Amino acid sequence: MGLVAPGRLRSHARAMNDTFADDQEVLNALAADGHDLESPMTIDFFLLATDEPAAHEMAEALTAAGYDTEIECDESGGHDHGDDEEPCDHDHDPLWAVVVSVEMVPTAAEITRLQGIFQGLVEPFGGELDGWGTVGNLEEDGEEDGEDDEVDA
Repeated sequence: MGLVAPGRLRSHARAMNDTFADDQEVLNALAADGHDLESPMTIDFFLLATDEPAAHEMAEALTAAGYDTEIECDESGGHDHGDDEEPCDHDHDPLWAVVVSVEMVPTAAEITRLQGIFQGLVEPFGGELDGWGTVGNLEEDGEEDGEDDEVDA
């Protein structure tokens, strides 16, 4: 099972847990699930953009600083109407984000340091940090089926 820090955009997350108050709590939950915190895993940092041009500017700035990025768009604007049978009666602007993926041995201090760097790089474009997530580093039977869970911080 993976974890994701509190945030609004998790289009590729299979499972979310927004109950964690800080990065160390998320790491503790990963360890409790059997993930090895002394081995590398991919951490995805989610950075919200004001619109599509801002998302592209943010991605360019982050890429120029040496980070791997991917732009994501949630057409629902981050609004989940769940199992509503009624059609949505209002429009939503799309929610744009840049996901920065970092292969790292996770520590709360390093995650906090990187979040500060990313926030500084995207602020000039109106961007903001929206949390981080990981699928961890366990090899589970479900992975053969393409299943993976993500834990959010």
